[in-house]
Amino acid sequence: RNGSEPGLTGHVQLLATMAQRVARRSPAMDRRLVATCISNAAQYHASDVEAQALIDLNLEIREIVMGRIAAMAFDFSFHKQGLQSQNRSAFSDPVAMEKLCAVLAANAVASGPNAVNHFMKEWIIPSVPSLPPFAVACVTYHLAIEALSKTCPAGTKDMVQSLSHPVVGTVLAPVLVEAIGENSSDSPNHGWHCRVAAVS
Repeated sequence: RNGSEPGLTGHVQLLATMAQRVARRSPAMDRRLVATCISNAAQYHASDVEAQALIDLNLEIREIVMGRIAAMAFDFSFHKQGLQSQNRSAFSDPVAMEKLCAVLAANAVASGPNAVNHFMKEWIIPSVPSLPPFAVACVTYHLAIEALSKTCPAGTKDMVQSLSHPVVGTVLAPVLVEAIGENSSDSPNHGWHCRVAAVS
């Protein structure tokens, strides 16, 4: 379903918030957590190879989930603000959408500086013209916020700072110019453009 049922928006926001907290765990921490759970399971008896297979499966599931969240966050159909509210998906809610973008940013930062570099240089920067401006602005904004955390991996903050010049020039400036250029007080999407400009 597209999530348009009444009252579903709050649930999507809550799920996105929970997913963000999970995404802040690094893949290495996830592996240790799963390994601990396996070793503490009194009724589970498996070889080291089988235990490792479960740990690897958990990481694979995490990557699949992040891929699906990215697909939703960067799906233009969830960024169409001209639709009537009753026909709009809960995933189109600006708060929920920002949270989904925050999940992607948290996952990249938790995975370390190389992951942040790959995420920005291989996915965001080259694809800016084909991505929803609000999603681009939100992901960039939350990358900066997550990198300020005292718990982020060593070197991540420096990596984010080293990317600041291409991000501002290639990513945020075009998004901001577009948001301001298309904004006018009588525009039906006036509020949406203001939101994009503010996040940028």
